[in-house]
Amino acid sequence: MARIVLLSGGGIKSAVCAWRYAQNNDLTLAHLSFGQASSTAELRASGLLAESLPSAKVVPLLLPHVTSLQRGGESDVPSPGAAGVVGTMSNHLDSETLSPAVLAGVTPMMLVVGVQVALRVGASVVVSGLTRTAPGEHLGLPQANPQTDNRREMLHGMNVAYDALLSQKTRITIETPLIDLSYPEIVQLAARFDLPLGECWTCCSSSATACGACEPCVARGKAFAHARTVDPATTDLPLS
Repeated sequence: MARIVLLSGGGIKSAVCAWRYAQNNDLTLAHLSFGQASSTAELRASGLLAESLPSAKVVPLLLPHVTSLQRGGESDVPSPGAAGVVGTMSNHLDSETLSPAVLAGVTPMMLVVGVQVALRVGASVVVSGLTRTAPGEHLGLPQANPQTDNRREMLHGMNVAYDALLSQKTRITIETPLIDLSYPEIVQLAARFDLPLGECWTCCSSSATACGACEPCVARGKAFAHARTVDPATTDLPLS
């Protein structure tokens, strides 16, 4: 049984990637909290996702330096989350006002941390749910289009770097299985495989229910509409 690390935000893309890699693999869902208001909800959704898979566990990781940078270098003390899980932060930042200068490096940093987790658990693959066409301003990613999208180049460069850094015995590859799919296509895949979409968290807020107005919520709504699929999160089903 191979060991796989998946960077999980508890959303639909994470669920599709998890379903793809969970079959006959030992899957570690790494959730990274960098002060985003949605951190607790994301971690909860990742836990629910892990429970629905044959062999998966969640590893919550705290990245306090991002919050410190956002506050101009002030220190921030991490606090235990629900049930004593150290994976949330005190004084969450507002995800919609995070500095673009700080967020610009969040995605590659997450991949680097994913590789560190892989080295710790003995995994050979780190999986990210990056797509080519989905927006990502809330994670420091520009609106993707064929003329300006450099995500493939970034991923290739990181894989080349780790090939040079690590020995053949500990080789780790970063994979992005959704890179050629649009958000509606990902939603269609999730619906086809009957994934628990109502438990997938997308919102930037810390509320018990999705706000429906932030960038990820709007993108999710458009994706379901284009996929001609009903979003269970918009029904009376609970999100937690």
